[in-house]
Amino acid sequence: MPSFLIKVTWGKWQTDEPWLPPGELPANALFDLRFPNNKLSVWSIEDGNTNLDRVIAALAVNKGKTSIDNVDYILLEQMTIEELGIKMEKSRGATPDVSANDEWHFDLIELTVSKIVSIARCIKELEIFRKREPQIKDLIRIGLKGNHFDLNLVDEKLMARIQGLQ
Repeated sequence: MPSFLIKVTWGKWQTDEPWLPPGELPANALFDLRFPNNKLSVWSIEDGNTNLDRVIAALAVNKGKTSIDNVDYILLEQMTIEELGIKMEKSRGATPDVSANDEWHFDLIELTVSKIVSIARCIKELEIFRKREPQIKDLIRIGLKGNHFDLNLVDEKLMARIQGLQ
């Protein structure tokens, strides 16, 4: 059964603040769970993580990105999503990797406050993975060699940095 990648920011999920009661999350963690139109963007990761690096590369050059940065993410099991009673639908992603957008992007839909909080509580219990900047640069290089990106969809500032990788 596949898992679903949700991009997060590692520091927002830290629970070592002295003022934070046990079992609670800092409120700013919810900013990682942007849910326009009550939907949350997720990426299907195939068994064996065979498409993981490509999805991460797509997110690393996503619209609005102006620099090459670390990418933090969690992998949420499909079974967990089902157990939470959250519906999912296939949707088109918005990264410069058009093929990845079509193949692996989904939205969690009809989200309520309690469902978002349930997702956040699950994330709190999961390992947060990080691909560091040098790894991201390597993934972008692979994407460039494979012609995975529509470079017309990459921000100008980021494009200048990407061109330096070739």
